[in-house]
Amino acid sequence: MTRLVASLPASIPGVLPHPLGKTAALPTAHTRQWFDDCPLDDPRFVELAEQAATMLFKERTLAHHVANKRKRQHRKRETTTDAFIVEATLPPELAYWVSHWARNPAGVPKPIREDEFGRLDIGDLDVWLWSRTVAPDTHKDAFITSLWSIFLTIGRWEELVDGANWALPVADHLRNNILARWAWQDGSDMSHVDPSLLARWLGTHAGVTPDRARDFLEPYARRHERDVYYSHTAQAAHNRVQSKRDWKTLMASTEGPAATPSAGEPSSSAPTHSVGLAARLSAAPVPGAASPAHGPMAVDADTTAVPSAPLPPTSTPMDVDDAPVTSTAGDVGMDMSDIYQGNDASSNV
Repeated sequence: MTRLVASLPASIPGVLPHPLGKTAALPTAHTRQWFDDCPLDDPRFVELAEQAATMLFKERTLAHHVANKRKRQHRKRETTTDAFIVEATLPPELAYWVSHWARNPAGVPKPIREDEFGRLDIGDLDVWLWSRTVAPDTHKDAFITSLWSIFLTIGRWEELVDGANWALPVADHLRNNILARWAWQDGSDMSHVDPSLLARWLGTHAGVTPDRARDFLEPYARRHERDVYYSHTAQAAHNRVQSKRDWKTLMASTEGPAATPSAGEPSSSAPTHSVGLAARLSAAPVPGAASPAHGPMAVDADTTAVPSAPLPPTSTPMDVDDAPVTSTAGDVGMDMSDIYQGNDASSNV
């Protein structure tokens, strides 16, 4: 007889059965439309921007929002003046970076100098682009550190390449004499470069000569070591950006959640402590103080003093709200003869 065995449903690890488990709704990537890249003078885009200007914010569609944003950014660019002058005679690679820094002066490398006419130094731009081109793709910071350490001391590069031949330059600019980029050898220490090996490589593959090392690379290395801005426009832009960052940090710290009192600190809503018995006794009025028969009663200032010995057991307990009696009938001067005569008459009868 064949025995039937029910097959259990297959389980998928990490997935809960419905309705306990729900599929995560991933946001769909925005597909670029015609209004993202069309010219601003396109008739369709102009009509779309005019509609967005007359509509409420909640009534706008995605196309209206994009059109309004592009128009606003375009007006901002028109009103913003360039920080640096992009000369028409600049090579294309230098003109690209100067135009980029003209909109973002804080991005100018610190060693690059600026003259009084708002122009960046062409020689410094050439050296910066040269160091950027010869650096490898990986461990670039370690290479840059080793590179400028060679040119920090005047004449050190010539000492390191003593007796070696370097290639004669074929172009006026350093960046145009680069024959190859630095490549890390297999098994080499990528955190440090041998200065002698690097100096010879720079002379044979990167267009470095004694006069260029003396006139361009060594002054740039000293400015690079100081780590300060040599462009007053870049320094002012950096100060503005840093002020905004500090302000945002301050506002974020002040608008945080309200601080809650710790376990050892009293809360402002906690009930006040009850007043002690001695304090209530000293503040409460004394009954009978204004009585003409007894006269004024002096109250001891030290109400917190504790008696050295307990009261005798035969004494009557005194209520704390009543004034203590300190005098007897004889002290007051009352005539007691009538009381004694009354007692004698009753005894005779």
